[in-house]
Amino acid sequence: MNKNTKINDYRSAVEELESIVARVKSGEMPVEQLKEMLERASELSDYCRKILYGVDESLKALK
Repeated sequence: MNKNTKINDYRSAVEELESIVARVKSGEMPVEQLKEMLERASELSDYCRKILYGVDESLKALK
């Protein structure tokens, strides 16, 4: 995974995060790759958090 890999949408970000979690849980990943995967997971998590925050703000505005 490359940190510069574009995140297309929320659904694909969540799917990629789930994939990373499964690979990390397997315990069969070299430490170097683990570091890269955790960095990518952090990037994906930040993206998802921003999307959810935007949705939350939009819902609050509708009240």
